[in-house]
Amino acid sequence: MERNGANGSGIIEVINLKEDKDLRAWADKFDVTKAKLKAAVNAVGNSPKDVESYLKKNSRK
Repeated sequence: MERNGANGSGIIEVINLKEDKDLRAWADKFDVTKAKLKAAVNAVGNSPKDVESYLKKNSRK
C-alpha cells in the first residue's frame, strides 16, 4: 500500500495498481477480485475511501 503526500494526518494512502502485492493487499482488504478492484480504481481513482464507497455501492449481494 503506497503512501504519498500529506494531509491532516501527514500521510495519504493510495492504491497502486502497478504493484502486484499492493493490488492483492487491497483486493483482500475489500474482499473483491483484482479485476473488480482495478475496475473500481479506473472508475473513481486510487483513493481507498473512494474505491471502498464505489465497491459498496456496486456490490451484488
